[in-house]
Amino acid sequence: MNNIETATPREIADYLNYLVDTAWKKAEHKTDEDSSFAHEIWRRLYNIIFSEEVSKKIHNRFKDFDYYDPDTSYYRDIMAFVNAFTEYANNYSDNSNSLFPTFEEYLNRKDDYDY
Repeated sequence: MNNIETATPREIADYLNYLVDTAWKKAEHKTDEDSSFAHEIWRRLYNIIFSEEVSKKIHNRFKDFDYYDPDTSYYRDIMAFVNAFTEYANNYSDNSNSLFPTFEEYLNRKDDYDY
């Protein structure tokens, strides 16, 4: 993944979901409330996501991103953040960092695509 300062919201959301999917597999499909082994996996992921390198950079870059923190367990806190950011990315309208133009950008071009 690109670093958070340059990645698109979609790329960041995909990366966060990749981390969650990987933790879910490593925790043997259990939450942090199910076993001490799963608890340790989710605790580590919590520390990664809620670090200076991830959530702080996300909040600094996307000032309008907000979410409800249930503040109950590592797993639930992680899922609240990742799900909220994924929804934010799905609704994000500024694709200026995207490698691909949006449909609207194509329409605003002077090129004629009638073939």
